[in-house]
Amino acid sequence: MQLSIGMIVKNEEKYLDRCLAAIKPILDSIDSELIIADTGSTDSTVEIAKKYTDNVFHFEWINDFAAARNSTLDRAKGEWYMFLDADEIFKSCDDIIHFFKSGEYKKYRSARYTIRNYDNSDMKHYSDILSPRMIRMDGTRFEYAVHETFQNFQAPTKILDDIADHFGYISDGDLQKRKSERNTKLLEERLKSEPNPPALLYLQLYQSYNLYIEEKANYYMDLGMKKCRELKNYTVLIAFYGEKAAAYFRKKKWDEIIEIAEEYFNLPEDIKPGTLGTDAEMHLLRAVAFKALHRNDEAITDYLEFFRIYKSIENGKLQSPDMLVYCFAVAVRHNLANALIELLECCIEAKKYQIAAQNLKIVKIPELYDRPHIKELMREEFLVMTNTGMYNRAGQLYEQLDDEGRLLLQAFVRSSIETNENPLEEIAYFKKLYKNDPMLSALLNMLEEHFKTGNAGALMHKMIADGYGAYYELLYFMLKESVDITPLLRDTFDLHAAAVFCRNLFDDMYDTAAAYDVDKQNSPEALLSALRVFETIMQIMIEAGKDINAVMAAWAKAGSRFCETVEDLDSVPAQALGAAMANNIIAARKQKNYKVCAAAMKLLLKTYPTAKPIVAALTKEINKELADTNKPKQVTEMDILAKTVKENIKQLIDNGEFQQASQLLDEYAGIAPNDPEISELKLRMAQ
Repeated sequence: MQLSIGMIVKNEEKYLDRCLAAIKPILDSIDSELIIADTGSTDSTVEIAKKYTDNVFHFEWINDFAAARNSTLDRAKGEWYMFLDADEIFKSCDDIIHFFKSGEYKKYRSARYTIRNYDNSDMKHYSDILSPRMIRMDGTRFEYAVHETFQNFQAPTKILDDIADHFGYISDGDLQKRKSERNTKLLEERLKSEPNPPALLYLQLYQSYNLYIEEKANYYMDLGMKKCRELKNYTVLIAFYGEKAAAYFRKKKWDEIIEIAEEYFNLPEDIKPGTLGTDAEMHLLRAVAFKALHRNDEAITDYLEFFRIYKSIENGKLQSPDMLVYCFAVAVRHNLANALIELLECCIEAKKYQIAAQNLKIVKIPELYDRPHIKELMREEFLVMTNTGMYNRAGQLYEQLDDEGRLLLQAFVRSSIETNENPLEEIAYFKKLYKNDPMLSALLNMLEEHFKTGNAGALMHKMIADGYGAYYELLYFMLKESVDITPLLRDTFDLHAAAVFCRNLFDDMYDTAAAYDVDKQNSPEALLSALRVFETIMQIMIEAGKDINAVMAAWAKAGSRFCETVEDLDSVPAQALGAAMANNIIAARKQKNYKVCAAAMKLLLKTYPTAKPIVAALTKEINKELADTNKPKQVTEMDILAKTVKENIKQLIDNGEFQQASQLLDEYAGIAPNDPEISELKLRMAQ
């Protein structure tokens, strides 16, 4: 038999059925058995267990987890043994199954997989540990009444990809505290009863107290590190360093992480001989700290070291003793994607795009893009591509992303082209890449013509006629080339969404709209379309608190142009008539004739009520202008000095001292040439 799976249970009906259903593929696929020791359940736990195995027995609880685990070991017949808890549910067991079916298990003596510990029921917050759970049955036993572990968990160790979700601490708010109190009591009893307690006991006490009494945990941290040095148990000492750095990490104490990492990496060789597995944890923790402090160059170095060491761990080349004691909290496979994204962010901020490009392949594309922040990641990818000219990554992304990811990729391709200093070079590359995508090929042809000649109107209209009018940026390019927008504005086109999209994509969207040449629109339909676009753009400008006056002027001109194209003014729609009336508002405001301006706005609202947001924005601006106009002028020191100088000039003139008066007047005119009293003073002196 290849594998025995052992469990100890008590009142586990909440999760047990899901737990056992999740491992059933293992039991069905490989030569294996399931052994369950019940320590006194009073619910339906035993009945559930018997649905999956006949090997269910009672074990009298003696406050010793190792003894309970060993009772399942005593019944095991497998070449390998694996243990799990009833509140751990595998997402998939595929890698475990492959490990045995492929014969790979023959090369190893032990294996780990990821336990994902959830903090709350929404499953949004969790931590991962790479836990030692599988071992060859070569006389192995469990030891320690609490935090039981294998006595001889030996290298080489296989790192398995499978993940087991652990829900043990979210069903009851006090459960974690109760379990920790139980554990610390048992551990304290053992500490008192043993004349020479092992160093690992202090680490277990720290870990248990750390869940609910920080002060006590810190006491055992300091005492444990001291005992490790006395006992020369440097394997556990290394684990303490990892725990201490992780504790600082949880509290975001960045300087303290850097300090403890520095101490760790400078340990003498007899304590830290060469590269250890814990180095990966320390490099990653310090990288995060450096990044948080915007020390990007140092963060990049640590991220790269983390990836180098982790790769050695994953491929089995690094199997140090500390990995059998300390379950990494940060340097685990699940965090590779996060670490790579953070490395990209540091490289981009430090403008080290080549380093970013060289390390993008660390994490497989599907795994990397299984993220909640896919847009931010795609943006970073394209920043790297744009600044290195290495666009082959776009091809790899297109081949490996799902349909939703490809749509997002296409959007970033277009964005990259449309905002690049050398768009034609990118277009040439992407035309080859997307030659089998009709919609994107059509857009690329249009963009190529636009950037070559600035006259792609015919291709834009062809795209719309061919059914490719869903690209929102067509709105921008039609405005840019003053093309008739009417064909784009069909019933299914979301103009507001398109305007917002273009505003976000193009920095000059508002200026482009204001510069749209309405004189080139020779039909009433084209002018009405322009009016509709101008109103939509003014709406989003008002929402963003932007000055609408330039676009309003284009709107008003389009309204006037429409009135010029029809013979019967009575047939002019309110939309065009209202826009034409805006010319009166603009003229009156320019002349600061606010009374006429108010009357013109009132008439506009009566004619075209839809313009209410525009009038409201204008009213706000005009009220501000009026407030500034009516504000009392503040007397400055210069005003007082000017008044004194002019009084002195008048006194000199009255005294007949014309030469001195003329000299002083010339000096004053050089300082305040626009003062209207200068002319009066010269005339007075001439008389």
